Amino acid sequence: MERPATEAPGEVDKARQRVLSYYRHLFPGLSQQKLDGEKAEAGTADSLEAVPTVALDPAFDLSPEAVGKGWTSQPQEFDYELEVEGELPAELHGTLFRNGPGLLDVYGTPLVHPIDGDGMVCAIKFAEGKAHFRSKYVKTTGYMMEKKAQKLIFKGMMGTKPSPTWGEALSEWKEDVMKSKLPGQRFKNPANTNVYYWGGKLLATWESGLPYLLDPATLETKGKDTLNGALNDSHCLAAHFRYDAATDRLVNFSFQLAMSGKCKLFIYEFDKDWKLLSKQIHSFESYYYCHDFLLTENYYIFHQTPFYKLSRTNVAKIISGAYAPGQLMRYYPGESNAWRFPCNPN
Repeated sequence: MERPATEAPGEVDKARQRVLSYYRHLFPGLSQQKLDGEKAEAGTADSLEAVPTVALDPAFDLSPEAVGKGWTSQPQEFDYELEVEGELPAELHGTLFRNGPGLLDVYGTPLVHPIDGDGMVCAIKFAEGKAHFRSKYVKTTGYMMEKKAQKLIFKGMMGTKPSPTWGEALSEWKEDVMKSKLPGQRFKNPANTNVYYWGGKLLATWESGLPYLLDPATLETKGKDTLNGALNDSHCLAAHFRYDAATDRLVNFSFQLAMSGKCKLFIYEFDKDWKLLSKQIHSFESYYYCHDFLLTENYYIFHQTPFYKLSRTNVAKIISGAYAPGQLMRYYPGESNAWRFPCNPN
């Protein structure tokens, strides 16, 4: 298949507008003046005094135009040998996998945020001094249903919403009630956050759903994977894992929220055959959300992100269908917290 072409000017301009909207979503006080790279007076309503800043290398171009080039849709999949400048070591053998959102619109409906985009896994295979590139979309249930319908069907965690007819909405509501599910909670698992190979399995993962199993050679999607029954739809797998070199285990976690105002944290340890060797369950009296964690010799360390404030009110907004979780994301300085749990509680 041919190599991807350079983005058309119109696509870059549309991507720039997307980037501007993402910036405004995270930092509502950010003005057009700031976004265009001009200096706003310190102390004005448009300054970002509450937002931590760091000094960046001048070589990095973080203008909306430059960043926007990374957020243009790529509907095509590719499979071709890469051109190499210089030489690759002949002894270099292996495959580098990467995963991320590949589509910024679904059949003409623009996404509110890239995180709602379907996952595209890319692989660069190194062998005998050559490099080969391959990319494929993760053929999730949602991806295939929308491909068949040629339109957006599912909600996105960052606020992307379909526009069903009254008949379609009523049909979905009845179906959810019959299956004892909360109506209005059809969020798509785009499998777009991470990809890793462990124990003979290549998994495409997301923050709030089951992983998808891929063929490591072809990137073809095999389907959802429960890791030998260790997981189910309510106990899903986080996107970010840790490898314990001392025990040769893969460690991961999941959260389960309840309307009661409580939540549970599940911590899993797997060997290279995906046998579940350890499982811890910790309960909290209020809502918490962790994006990632640290692993030390003796402890699991979890950090509550200050970008989420999981209250009963916010959860009710999500369940009602009025808001998606990502639409309630803001910087809450007082919400940061951390916990540590012994790896071996005995």
